[in-house]
Amino acid sequence: SQYQVRFMGRDITVYFFDDLVNTAPRSPLLPCETRAQAIVTEEFIVNRREADFMSKFFGWDKKKYYVNLVTLNLRRVQDFLAYTRMSDIDPIGFSAFTGNAKDHFNGVVYVHRTRRSATYHPIERPRMVFNMAVRDDFDPPTQMALGAVPYGHPLSAGNREQDGPVEIFHSGVRVRGGLVADGDARAQHAAVNWQHDHDNNGSPDKSPLGTSKLTFITPNPMYLWGDLNTTPYSDGDKEQRTPVGVFADGMTLLSANWSDANVMTYNSGIPNAVHTSYATSFIINNIPCRDWNAVSEGSGAVANVCRFLKNWGGDKNVWPNPLGIAKPDNYKGQVVYTFLGSMVVNNEQRYSKAMLGANATNLNSNSFYGPPFRNLAYNSDLKMAAGQPPEALNAIETTRVVSQVDVFDN
Repeated sequence: SQYQVRFMGRDITVYFFDDLVNTAPRSPLLPCETRAQAIVTEEFIVNRREADFMSKFFGWDKKKYYVNLVTLNLRRVQDFLAYTRMSDIDPIGFSAFTGNAKDHFNGVVYVHRTRRSATYHPIERPRMVFNMAVRDDFDPPTQMALGAVPYGHPLSAGNREQDGPVEIFHSGVRVRGGLVADGDARAQHAAVNWQHDHDNNGSPDKSPLGTSKLTFITPNPMYLWGDLNTTPYSDGDKEQRTPVGVFADGMTLLSANWSDANVMTYNSGIPNAVHTSYATSFIINNIPCRDWNAVSEGSGAVANVCRFLKNWGGDKNVWPNPLGIAKPDNYKGQVVYTFLGSMVVNNEQRYSKAMLGANATNLNSNSFYGPPFRNLAYNSDLKMAAGQPPEALNAIETTRVVSQVDVFDN
């Protein structure tokens, strides 16, 4: 396999991927019979923003540029952890461990995609010593020469791969949550509850805040597909949400009705989105505002630190009461993007400099999305240790900030 899966320091790749072909049920984990049940898949998708950037600045044929994603199925990964016995994963290596995988899981899923290049052999050249000629002895995909970046251009010092091998396609990580295609099971697919089923009967039990806390970490671009963490759980007194976090280089949000099959080419157009909600916190990078990208709105500020690829506009939608948040007075019938949590932006993105693309500019040929109604709220549970996801940042809380401007009349 080109992938490796490790758990508690041991290689469990074979057992993890066997879930894709396992025909015997691991009660209550049913056999994988459809793609929607697959624990992990790999796809090529069209990201018009990235394709347009590669065309505009590097001479790439935007109709042939795709993003390669490894997609983790949130529901299946959790069920794998909740109902897989340690002795089944590795009878020898885990012989001293009792219970199921969830009893030994620390709540952190780390996913790292390595670059794929037509000039870099990952086995023969493990220390990133570059070959400048295309290698044909390990069946690389067709390579296309990129156009030279003009000397002195702001991107000339930071373009992809720079003097190394050509990056043959952009790679990233995607987490599949609750989708329209899941029907009545949409909320179940979005739920984060891998630790809530104490008696292993397939149903979540009353649990204190912090149960099933989960963090996805990747140095690559992240795509969140569909609802995430929309179901609250009772601790016996009140309902509260599982602490969830995502650390990534950048964030693209795909609505709950996104379908790869509906966006097969660059010219497929911009499909319409549906209301989609995310109860999580982000630690990500962004694309800072610079002189050269200001015409395309630069970073897009907090409203666009997460990128979109669908049309979230309209004026005939009904307020969905997302995550229990009441309708604000300024809602005019748009599709709603709801975010409940906290956002931290650390640095400049490493893997993208693509334009925001709310409108066509001299830096981008097309618009790439229609803006949603942004329903952003802070999750006050983050102020408590139990309400923080694994590896959460800690800092001094600012309670009041006063800005003062003195004007001297000389």
